[in-house]
Amino acid sequence: MTHLQKLTIFGHYAKRLGRSRITLRFKPGVTLLVGPNGSGKSTVIECLRREVLAKVKTNEWGDRAKDQKRYASWDVVGETPLPPFYFDFEKDNPRVGGSDGTMSLADIRRMQMRWKYAGRSHGQFTKDVLAELESKLISKKGLAFVLIDEPEQALDLEGMRGLHSILRRTDLAQAIVATHHPFLIAEPAFNCVEMRAGYRNEVVDSILKAADFWRNRCRDQ
Repeated sequence: MTHLQKLTIFGHYAKRLGRSRITLRFKPGVTLLVGPNGSGKSTVIECLRREVLAKVKTNEWGDRAKDQKRYASWDVVGETPLPPFYFDFEKDNPRVGGSDGTMSLADIRRMQMRWKYAGRSHGQFTKDVLAELESKLISKKGLAFVLIDEPEQALDLEGMRGLHSILRRTDLAQAIVATHHPFLIAEPAFNCVEMRAGYRNEVVDSILKAADFWRNRCRDQ
């Protein structure tokens, strides 16, 4: 299966991460970029979108124009170009905008106007956006290269459950998701790239402690 295997970041993206160069390795399926706020998750997604995704769209996995500055290099396993999809929940919150991937800004705005005049709530809007997301991924027949940035910035718990379900049920070639949400981080089926060492264990430990606290509190009552 075609997938991005390794990404090496340098130039101004690496400087934003406080490094001169950084190499990240990815696996097929769903990979989470995890870490606290300010750890560089969205910077990596931006680098992937601007440096890699543009080439995926033009079926040029590894070639770069000689007159372009390079801020990243990458290794890809497989030769079949994948239809790309990018959705930025942080910058393109469904309450105010759209995305520049297969679900265009114009698409989202048309949906917003339709739902606004139909009197639908933001909760229903979120459900419909997730349904649209799922339908577009399914239409790719399992051969999609997906980038998702900070879904928790726009989705409530119910929305995150819906996104989790989509990622679990949709047969994607590869999805890279920047997140610090415990609902996704605690999913053992998802691969994980830590922007801060040990972060996934920290999150899971916090979840277990919170569960024990509420279990004991309910028992005492």
